[in-house]
Amino acid sequence: MKKRYYIAAALLFMFSGVANAQSKSTKKGDKHYDRLEYVKAIEDYEKLVSKGDADAYVYNRLADSYYNLYNTKEAERYYKLYIESSSNAEAEAHYRYAQMLKANKKFDASNEAMQAFSNQSPNDERAKAYKANPDYLPKLLNGEPKFTVNKLQLNTTYQDFGAYAVGNKLYFVSARNTSRKDYGWNDQPTLDVYTATQQGDSYTDIKLVEGDVNSKYHEGTVSITPDGETMFFTRNDYLDGDYEKASNGIGQLKIYQAKKINGKW
Repeated sequence: MKKRYYIAAALLFMFSGVANAQSKSTKKGDKHYDRLEYVKAIEDYEKLVSKGDADAYVYNRLADSYYNLYNTKEAERYYKLYIESSSNAEAEAHYRYAQMLKANKKFDASNEAMQAFSNQSPNDERAKAYKANPDYLPKLLNGEPKFTVNKLQLNTTYQDFGAYAVGNKLYFVSARNTSRKDYGWNDQPTLDVYTATQQGDSYTDIKLVEGDVNSKYHEGTVSITPDGETMFFTRNDYLDGDYEKASNGIGQLKIYQAKKINGKW
């Protein structure tokens, strides 16, 4: 009887240790996830997967994290695991799974996921749009190409986007400024506004926009009035040293205005 008792106690201790480890790891991953630190959240959730301790909750969190980083292959994989392991998968997971399948050119499977989403949320505008034209993307891809997209020499391995041309000046947003603090969402530096001068098919004199537009937080994208004298740009709600957050603790975005004075904003 004692022998059985000791075995039972040992098993209970072993499973208790596993449960506590999983709870601790999930809690750490959840903290990063709730702070929108998806790269770090993935690291913590993946530990559970590697140990064989992941469940539907972990799969869903991993899928959403990869989705927010636009890692379409990993997001697809984990949404599939989440949906297969959940008795009542969220409608939004079916929608996001469909988008990742579509991005990976698995159109038939994407339609199946969209149908599942539509069944759960028939009044959602996205479901209505899908039902009205479920095969719009293959039709577009099979059509005559209208544009050619080329990589410019000003592109980097960091985020570069939001190009806006004014004369021979190109304004764009980039995370290439490695002197900035990394942003937890994707572990890249915070975004700044840059300019480049167009010369034929190439761009030179790539630099931070001159003036007071850039801060230690995110800036971009930009829009400039036709006369080239007024810029509107998005920034984290930061001005004159004050950083405002919403009631949930998440930083907000606001539209700011800058005037061009003596060539500087």
